[in-house]
Amino acid sequence: MQKKIITFVVLTIAFNIAYAQTKTETLNSIQVVEQNSSTQINKRLDSSQQALGSLASTLESLPGVNNLSTGSGAGKPILRGDTGLRLPILSNGRESEYQAEGTRHNPNFEPLLMENAQVIRGPQGLKYSSQSVKSAINLQSLNIEYDIADSYRANLFLGGATNNNQKLLGVRLKSSGQGFGLIAGFVKRQADNFHAPDTKTATNAQLGQPKNNLPLFSGEIPHTDFESQSGILGLGYQANDWQVSIKHSIWEMQQNFLGVEPSPPVFQAIVAAGQNLTNTETQLDGEFFVDDWVIKAELSQSRNQREAMHEQPYQKLSQFKDDEEFLNLLVKRNDYKISIKPPTLDDWQGEFGISGFDKNQTLISGHLSPSANIEGKGLYLIENKDFNNFQLAVGLRYDWKTITAPLNQANAYFWNENSIYDNTNNQRTFANWSGGIGLEVPINHQWKITSNLARSSRTPSIFELYAAGSHGGVQAFQEGNPELKAETALNSELAFHWQVDNASSRLAIYNNQISNYIGLENYTGSNIWCDHEGACQPAKDQTHNLRRMRNSQTNGLIQGAEWDGQWQATNNWQFGANAEWIKGEDESKKQSLALMPAPKVGAFASYQVQDYLGLKNPFVKLSTSYKFAKKSAGKHEPFSQFDNAPFGTASTEDYVLWNLQSGGYFKINRTKININFKIENLFDTSYRDFLDTYKGYALGQGRNFKLMVKTDF
Repeated sequence: MQKKIITFVVLTIAFNIAYAQTKTETLNSIQVVEQNSSTQINKRLDSSQQALGSLASTLESLPGVNNLSTGSGAGKPILRGDTGLRLPILSNGRESEYQAEGTRHNPNFEPLLMENAQVIRGPQGLKYSSQSVKSAINLQSLNIEYDIADSYRANLFLGGATNNNQKLLGVRLKSSGQGFGLIAGFVKRQADNFHAPDTKTATNAQLGQPKNNLPLFSGEIPHTDFESQSGILGLGYQANDWQVSIKHSIWEMQQNFLGVEPSPPVFQAIVAAGQNLTNTETQLDGEFFVDDWVIKAELSQSRNQREAMHEQPYQKLSQFKDDEEFLNLLVKRNDYKISIKPPTLDDWQGEFGISGFDKNQTLISGHLSPSANIEGKGLYLIENKDFNNFQLAVGLRYDWKTITAPLNQANAYFWNENSIYDNTNNQRTFANWSGGIGLEVPINHQWKITSNLARSSRTPSIFELYAAGSHGGVQAFQEGNPELKAETALNSELAFHWQVDNASSRLAIYNNQISNYIGLENYTGSNIWCDHEGACQPAKDQTHNLRRMRNSQTNGLIQGAEWDGQWQATNNWQFGANAEWIKGEDESKKQSLALMPAPKVGAFASYQVQDYLGLKNPFVKLSTSYKFAKKSAGKHEPFSQFDNAPFGTASTEDYVLWNLQSGGYFKINRTKININFKIENLFDTSYRDFLDTYKGYALGQGRNFKLMVKTDF
């Protein structure tokens, strides 16, 4: 109670001071930029203390972004209620493939090899995809620079965290000269099991016992260790009227997930699910200037492989590659895009382009999603004009996609044994349009209003159409639906911006109406049992409690509001606060949508001086966040079964977390050394986050001391 009172006082003070974001970008800051009436929110990632966490935890401080987490190593972003297949994660403007269907699938990006993260929405998003007009996250890798003043720059990163004994080593290099630019980087991470606060647990929990909210696990949480390695190499050349560059990156991650199963007479059986993830990308860019015309060509190729095995940790996966249930799913994708920016005509600035891709998914072994392929093409046009009293942006895009799951012997498990599809629906063709209008209206030198109205479309994925198998990512036997229609969404946003010399504020209100919203549903009300070879049948008794879920469609409505701000009170003191509220409703069934974040508020106070005992720009920052209680959306919410188990929970209580951070830099000759120290969960609070996929049987991460050292050469 005392901590909640302290939090309430801090937040009350914060909300009653008119502040928000300053124009100058500083370490770990967020910069909101209005360009051509399309909202673009940037965040620098290179020195972020959050780089010791997952990608989603790094992005969580962006407005509207939440972390769908699984332990300390895995997390996927949720943006305004959209995640997975509904939220494009772009790699330098290209759609990335990370087999995003499950709640525990990690996007394949290394934060320390990224230059910036952008939240994009509005007409400018149409150059990327039919969904990006509504919202997308664009991750920009290290930028190739040409003929900069310093021809050689290098960084060394050393980091560590105590909670999961994480260790990090990273190096980055940028060089340029004579028109050439070079980038290179490598990052290695390794972590043991994470620790939750020590509390009483629901020992000897048995099926049929009364509801008990105690977790099954506290202290060290088994099977939550991971390791990863990532690298990037890029080379470019710039001449007077053209430039060309190529980047190649590789990302590998090995991780374990903790699961529980019935083991009569008690429920608790510790289960490890290990997986190896590998993603490689090669991206070629060329830009050509012909008089006042700009022509840009993009080619890229990616290869994403997922290897996983139930009941085996990743350290032993190599021993089971011949097993019937060893999942080995390989996705290869080729993309191209040609865009043209013609000369300005009557103050209209535009861009049009054509894009296309082919995606081939191969099920090498296991049972979950069949071998299939997708071919897609798209056309887009975007125009912008600055009128005397406002700025206007408009855009239009049209896409065609064909999805084919062959009726061959390799796919017999899906079309023959489980009757998921047949020759009437194994090939689907979709064609749809998307578009947007954006306005920016200055009121005076302090105030402006921006708005976006967009129609987006999304084609069902191979997985949503044709999957059939036990899916640990949602703790269910998941079936596709080959009759699914394309999703369409009508999204509107209104934002108010206030800016003075030392303070600013931004409030955004949005409404997202989604037709044919695709989601999982417990459609039989029965459970299913699968043997080790993948053969499944209705469960014979209560010990086999794997739910049977199928993709279905409804009409959804997502509404929300975001506010954030900062105030530079003095040369030394800075304050900030933020708040978010979101609601998702299944309008057809009059119930909540799944995976909607809990409302939250937060605040921070930071003190910085120029010099203290030889340390330059030292600072101390205290931050707090309060998340409200959140009720599970029911049977169609992942992990909702834990609301009725004799342990754990799917619905969560409110909680408060505090963090303390400090840092600065010093120089040795010409070498600059940055030090950043942080204590997360300062009071070792016991809590469950609504978007933590372990909430059903474990608590969230306890106190964590993190240290990051960055050296500039």
